[in-house]
Amino acid sequence: MATKERLISSAVELIVAEGSIDRVSMRSIAKRAGVSPTAVYRHYANFEELVAATMAWTWLQFDLAVNGEIGESTHPHATLQASGEAYLRFALAKPGMYRVLFSIDDQASGLRDEFGMPVFGKLVEKVDAVLQANNDEREPLAVATSVFTWIHGIADLQLTGLALHGGTIEEQVRSMMSDLRLSI
Repeated sequence: MATKERLISSAVELIVAEGSIDRVSMRSIAKRAGVSPTAVYRHYANFEELVAATMAWTWLQFDLAVNGEIGESTHPHATLQASGEAYLRFALAKPGMYRVLFSIDDQASGLRDEFGMPVFGKLVEKVDAVLQANNDEREPLAVATSVFTWIHGIADLQLTGLALHGGTIEEQVRSMMSDLRLSI
């Protein structure tokens, strides 16, 4: 694994272990990656740049899982269903990375907007396609916000062991789509 990849991987692991970006330092990341602190500066000018690279990489992995790997169906309902399922599979398979995406640290908030909003924009487009297919005049952004809130809630409940809704991932997403009037 290349040094930059080890640094990003180490940053993700430490952020998860410490529960906060604010509790992680350049020195601790270097130590975890098995490189000297000065080696980090060959790749990143400062801590903020390393954190930005870490957030960008993590959001890219999430985007690929939720949007890139599912492909586009000819039917917007199937595309939205697959995207919701992929979201939950990512969160449950990679809880550490998922927690980094939604870190509430001050350093992460601007980066979340920078890297996360384009991913959310893809959800808005998928919801808009479903609304159009259903001849539904609701505002796509408002409905997409509800979809995100619902899916994020399912993921958080699953990760904390408080799952209130049984069933498979597929059943949970289908239920959400039905309840939000996004089914066929």
